[in-house]
Amino acid sequence: MPTTTLKLPEDLKERVVAAAAAGITPHAFMVDAIARQIEWAERRREFVDRALAAEEEVARYGLVHDGDEVLSWFEARCGTQVRPAEEAPPLIPGRGGAAAIPLPACATS
Repeated sequence: MPTTTLKLPEDLKERVVAAAAAGITPHAFMVDAIARQIEWAERRREFVDRALAAEEEVARYGLVHDGDEVLSWFEARCGTQVRPAEEAPPLIPGRGGAAAIPLPACATS
């Protein structure tokens, strides 16, 4: 495997060593951090690509679902009233800084 040199500011180097102190080498810590960031960037790119394709499809065909009909569908499927957006729970941090809003279990099965 070819060697890559990574020059870090001294304060960041110290933080890496401290963070890696829990039984992992600084090298392994940095490799893992880089791998995670690459995975996040790839997933983000795929998400954006799918969103842009969906936007293009809507612009091309004009087919969309009415929001009230979607809520009615969830309510019929779940047997419970789905809260409107103004009553939705606050966003909670998800992986990679994204926000996650849990759907009713019946909506995901």
